[in-house]
Amino acid sequence: MNVTHYNKTLYQYSTSFVEYYYYKNPIVRKVEPSSGLTRGGTLIEVSGAWFGYKPEYGVVPHCKIGDKVSRALFFSTVRIVCVSPPNDDIGQLFPVPVSLNGVDFVDSGFKFHYYEQPILYKMTPTSGPESGGTQIYITGAKFSNISDP
Repeated sequence: MNVTHYNKTLYQYSTSFVEYYYYKNPIVRKVEPSSGLTRGGTLIEVSGAWFGYKPEYGVVPHCKIGDKVSRALFFSTVRIVCVSPPNDDIGQLFPVPVSLNGVDFVDSGFKFHYYEQPILYKMTPTSGPESGGTQIYITGAKFSNISDP
C-alpha cells in the first residue's frame, strides 16, 4: 500500500503481519547473594513479580551487572536466576537492573560486588569433638569483608 501526497510517494507499507507484545515491568523484591568471585559464575537469585518468558514475542529475562548483559534463567513469574559475568573490579558496587527484552532495564535497587578467591594457608586445629563448639583459626590471603566492600 502506498500513501501519496502531491503525486509523490511518501511511505511504502508491506502487507506482512507484525505483532508487538506488551508486558508489565518486573518488580524486584530480593537479590541474593550480593557478592561473588571475580572469575564470575555466581548464581544470583532474583525474586519479585511479573517475570515472564515468551521467546516467541521476544520476552526473555536478562540481568545487567556493570556494563555486561547476561540472559537470565526463567524459573517462574516470581523468580529468575542470573549468572554473574567475570569482573576484576573489586572496589565497586554494581547495580543489578533486570529486563524482559534485553533492552529496557528496570533498576532493582540492589547492588552486587566482586571479591577475589581467598587463599588458605593453614587451619588449626584440624579436629574437634562431634558436639561442635571448637574455634577454628584460618590463616591465608585475599580475605574480604563481604558485608562492606
